[in-house]
Amino acid sequence: MRNNPADRRTLTRWAQVLNADARDLGRAFLATTGQSYVAWRSEVRMTEARRYLEEGVGVAQAARRLGYAHPSAFTTVFTRAHDMSPREYQRNGWQHTDEPLIIR
Repeated sequence: MRNNPADRRTLTRWAQVLNADARDLGRAFLATTGQSYVAWRSEVRMTEARRYLEEGVGVAQAARRLGYAHPSAFTTVFTRAHDMSPREYQRNGWQHTDEPLIIR
């Protein structure tokens, strides 16, 4: 997921790939990370989004890299998560976010 944040595989799909029970994998994931796979995946994507924006990547390109079908969908999710648009974040907001970062 960290290497390819656009990967759309669900926990159920990962369980199939790993030949594991999806419920067991979900419980193990929660026990290990302290959050659901969906919440963790969202956090990874927003961490990568911030990194891309801080590097000067445009909104449309960041959206594509993160697997969003349309830049507007990415903008909506980003704005909801950060209380500012991606462009605002690029201009002056990155110092003021309090969202946790996932460190590689």
